[in-house]
Amino acid sequence: MTTHAAEPSAGTERGPASSPGYAAALSAEWHKFWALPVTRTVLLATVGITVGINILAVLFGAGSNLAEVQRKGEYDAIFFGALFGVWAFIYLGANFVASEFRTGMADYTFVATPRRSRVLISKILIVGGLGLVLGALISLVDVALTQGALAITGYPTLRLNDPTLLRPVLLYIGVGMGLQGILGGLLAVLVRNAFGAVALTILLNLLPVVFAKFFGEAYTRTVPRWTPGAIVESVSGVAKPGSDGYLPISLAVLGAAIWIGVLLALALIRLLRGDAR
Repeated sequence: MTTHAAEPSAGTERGPASSPGYAAALSAEWHKFWALPVTRTVLLATVGITVGINILAVLFGAGSNLAEVQRKGEYDAIFFGALFGVWAFIYLGANFVASEFRTGMADYTFVATPRRSRVLISKILIVGGLGLVLGALISLVDVALTQGALAITGYPTLRLNDPTLLRPVLLYIGVGMGLQGILGGLLAVLVRNAFGAVALTILLNLLPVVFAKFFGEAYTRTVPRWTPGAIVESVSGVAKPGSDGYLPISLAVLGAAIWIGVLLALALIRLLRGDAR
């Protein structure tokens, strides 16, 4: 038999007149985010992995190796450890949501804020916003590390005054963390488990690309470019026009909105019609 803690039916989504608004819900979730013991640990791990790999590359890779990496791929030296940092941040977003159900905190949360949708939207706004800011800061540090090392050793650097460089630097890691972290959080509503949500998020990125080896050219030119990872590359300007992963900026933004919209709808259905746990 299905029970609804602090929410007898889906109809309570309308909530009482005194139900806290979005500002109150956002403030409560922000404080809750920092109260979770794992938050600071994962944030430090995210920064450590992303920046730390580049530090090791600078220390042990020597200028010639770093220059060769950058020559083969314009942004490869800067974003060398980005993928691992994004994966760590996916866990951060997924755990922020899944902890509600794992610890039973959802029982109290949905009494304080009966409109469950406000709780979920507040969570993904926090995850998305923090990902954008943290990713941009990490990226700027990586630029300073890699290009500084190349300059000191006498190898060519990226043209830091090039306006086209600003978009990838500010957006690639940040949009990756923000979008993928949101998707991980929404999937955590469905599976109620942080590690399961991380695994599903990674599979959403990898499986369409893996299938491209078997499904032919039409599939390769159509489907993989709509994966979250490819959308991030297009939004940030890393993907080049004409490549299999490229989408015009308008379509890339639409693709990100579709991913978030579909998973948000599924998460709300699960949240509003299911048990608090």
